[in-house]
Amino acid sequence: LKTALPKWGKRRAAARAAVGMPTMRQGAEGTRTLFSLNTRDTRSYMARTQMELKSRMDFERMDTCSETTLGLFVVGGMTLFALLVAIPFFDIAGMPWLHNWERLHPTVSGPPISMWDFKARMGETYTLSSDAFAAMDHDQDGYADFTEFFNGARTFVPPLTALQAKYAFEGLDENSDNLLRAAE
Repeated sequence: LKTALPKWGKRRAAARAAVGMPTMRQGAEGTRTLFSLNTRDTRSYMARTQMELKSRMDFERMDTCSETTLGLFVVGGMTLFALLVAIPFFDIAGMPWLHNWERLHPTVSGPPISMWDFKARMGETYTLSSDAFAAMDHDQDGYADFTEFFNGARTFVPPLTALQAKYAFEGLDENSDNLLRAAE
């Protein structure tokens, strides 16, 4: 190893010494060590360094996120929460409850029975709609009038009321001839 610092090392050491920073010097076995005259110089250097850092850091400007930006992030985060968490949770947990509520508490102004509710009640007793029609058509003429339909609808679970049966019969009778065919 060389006994002197390289040329660039000497310049750096001179610059550090000029501003009062600890400098490097060649050690006993060719190693570099920090060199400081005394503890007082080291403490003053540390105090100057801390003051320089404080002057470089402006704590008033650390709040770079304005209220508008913060508000946009909050609104965006809440929107993502609604889309990714709340809506799927409502679809899974809320919709069956709503369908059950509608069935248990029918509205007066709405229809007496929905197609979904009619199919659900019919499905409790019959697996296929053709089986339900065959059971309703007592005289086996291929048609079911309202009396046959109403008697067959009373076998549904839960059974249809007269108002619900009339509403369903009129809705299913596509050609309004007061007779239901299997296709209807």
